[in-house]
Amino acid sequence: MVGLQIENINVCNARCVFCPYPKQKRKHRVMGQELYQKIVDDAATIPIIDGVTITGLGEPMLDPGIFDKVAYTRKVVGAGAPICIYTNGHTVTPAVAKRLAKCGLSMLYVSVNAVTARKRKEIVGLDDYDELVVNIKQSIDAVNGDMLIIVKSIIAKDLWEHDEIEEFEKLWGGKYQDGGRSFQHLEGNWAGRTYKVRTTQTASCSRAMHNIMVLADGRVCLCCQDYEGEVIFGDLNHQTLREIYQTEEYQAVRLAHFEGRRDKLKLCKDCTMI
Repeated sequence: MVGLQIENINVCNARCVFCPYPKQKRKHRVMGQELYQKIVDDAATIPIIDGVTITGLGEPMLDPGIFDKVAYTRKVVGAGAPICIYTNGHTVTPAVAKRLAKCGLSMLYVSVNAVTARKRKEIVGLDDYDELVVNIKQSIDAVNGDMLIIVKSIIAKDLWEHDEIEEFEKLWGGKYQDGGRSFQHLEGNWAGRTYKVRTTQTASCSRAMHNIMVLADGRVCLCCQDYEGEVIFGDLNHQTLREIYQTEEYQAVRLAHFEGRRDKLKLCKDCTMI
């Protein structure tokens, strides 16, 4: 199956130390509702697309039309398909969470990335930790199981100290895999743009093979790690999602990953994957 990821906005209010957003050269924009709906409508005609993630190199909750986009997605994809958002949480309140749940959002991943106010400011660039923790806990109660809220963190040795990972898990009731709400993954290198890998990368990547990434301007790029859109397969302003997915160039990338030839591809060869 294949997931569809739509960057509804590429503007962010945070400055995470592990994110290349401050270096982004693409024009800042919010995806219009008409284009967004066209993309979702296209996706509904492709049976192998089994979920939608509304997130890119930006803070999705800064989009004034985010609730309309979630509601439209749910209307089109039906009750069963998962719809997710990844947010830094700065604008999340119990009222916002309840509205997202009512619109049909399945999962809200909140990237806290810290266990203290000082570290949240250092890592994310936002001075909101104490209020954020309260809002998340109240939001969990407010949605009452209608939407899953997962508290997320990027893990790297120079970001976390001593037993902070254990503190993070304890604060949020354990690991998501074990029934809690904390979820952590290792820091990626954004296709070699933030730090270099030291060995040849050949293993297939699930994002390249099983994910379609749409930038805020409607272009389909390699994946979310291709944050500048260096590898473009088509433009949904003028093409359908099916047409783009079936292009020779896009098929060749998926085949290269399937055959273990990732090291022959631009960007993929230096990427740690996430």
